[in-house]
Amino acid sequence: MFGASDEIVFTPGEWQATFNYRGVHSDDHYNGTRFQYQRESAGTYVVNTQQIYDLGASYTFTRRFSVSGSIPIVNATWSIPTPPSAAVRPRREQNASGLGDISAVGRWWLLDPEKHPRGNVSAGIGFKAPTGKYDSEDEYPDILTGANNTQKAVDQSIQPGDGGWGASFDFQAYKRLKHMTFYGSGTYLANPRDTNRTPSIIVGLGLGANPAYASLLENSVPDQ
Repeated sequence: MFGASDEIVFTPGEWQATFNYRGVHSDDHYNGTRFQYQRESAGTYVVNTQQIYDLGASYTFTRRFSVSGSIPIVNATWSIPTPPSAAVRPRREQNASGLGDISAVGRWWLLDPEKHPRGNVSAGIGFKAPTGKYDSEDEYPDILTGANNTQKAVDQSIQPGDGGWGASFDFQAYKRLKHMTFYGSGTYLANPRDTNRTPSIIVGLGLGANPAYASLLENSVPDQ
């Protein structure tokens, strides 16, 4: 956040611009709450990386009401050793990038900021638009053979969008105590669309009707 003042409730007519970056590298596998030790020892774990550049802006209409929006740019990868039975198993990487799902929300301070300058709670409601590509493809082979190197849908975890409209609900709160200020926030997204018809990664990897899927990706070692 650049050029921001220490005032939490902003002045009517004021604009605020933000830039956020989020990055994650994930290579642990769980089935529910149980860690899949066999995936780590066999080297068949997936490596998932996510980078999101988030551009945001907000406008304050009154001391109690404001509207903000967010435009995310996504860059993500997903990789797994292919084929898993080979002595040397190079990772075949899938990539997806581009504009994500744009969102906007309106927020209302529940308490009058003039009467409660040291603490307040806001409630917000908004929407998420399906602007991100939800059927991104990349060229990669079937996992069991390392063959059939064709354009196929990438894993859903790295798709820039999900293809559905959503309703968002959030709250924000702060409390000033002497020389410290405590903040809290939470967001819930409801997306009524069940499927976007993009094929699952199981289909892309050639595992849709293959019994080897169970031994390759499911639990085979008890919890330790």
